[in-house]
Amino acid sequence: GRADLQKARQATLEKEMALLTAEAELEEAVKQVKVMEETVGRWRGWLEEQEIQDQKASNKRLQVHKEAVMSAELRAELERLRMERQSYVLEKQALLRKQALLEEAHA
Repeated sequence: GRADLQKARQATLEKEMALLTAEAELEEAVKQVKVMEETVGRWRGWLEEQEIQDQKASNKRLQVHKEAVMSAELRAELERLRMERQSYVLEKQALLRKQALLEEAHA
C-alpha cells in the first residue's frame, strides 16, 4: 500500500502543479487582456478625437460653403442693386431730357 500512497501523492502533486501553472497562465492572460483593453481604450480615444477633428473640419467646410453661398448671394444682390441704380439713372436722364424739351418748347 505504500507504493499506492506514493503514487496518489505524486498524482496530487502533479494536479497541484498543473493547477498552479493554469492559474499563472490565466493571470498572464488577464494581464494581456488588460493591456489590450488599454490599447483599445487609447485607440477609441484617438478615434473619438479624429471624429471630433473630422466634425470640426466638416463644420469648417460647411461654414466656408455657407460663406461662399452668402457672398455669392450678396454679390447677386449687389449686382441687382447696381442694375436698379443704372435703370434709375437712365430714367432720371430721360426725365431731365423731357423737362429740358418742355422748357425749350415753352421758352
